[in-house]
Amino acid sequence: SRRWCADFGVDGARLLGRRHTAVVRGQPAHWHAAYARALAGEGSRGEDETVTRADGRVDHLRAEVQPWRDDTGAIAGLMLTAEVTTEQRRLARTLAHQAMH
Repeated sequence: SRRWCADFGVDGARLLGRRHTAVVRGQPAHWHAAYARALAGEGSRGEDETVTRADGRVDHLRAEVQPWRDDTGAIAGLMLTAEVTTEQRRLARTLAHQAMH
C-alpha cells in the first residue's frame, strides 16, 4: 500500500519481485522464524516490535504475519501487516510524564 511504502521509506515501483527481507532492513532475527512458522501454517502477532533503520533511527511497530492460502487451502505464501507506532508511543510517554508532574 502507499501508506506502507511511506512508513518504510520504500519506492513502491521497485517492490515487485523483491523479498521483504531485502526491502526492509534491520528486521529482528525472530521475524525470520515467524515467517517460517507462517509458511508452516502458524500465524503470529507482535504488539511492540522494533526495527532499526539504515540511518540508525529506531521505529516501533505492531506487526502480524499469517499464512496466505490459495483456493485449495494450500499455503501459497504469507501475509504481513505492520503499523508504525513510534509516534503513538512517544505521545503516550509524554502524557504519562505530564500526569506525574
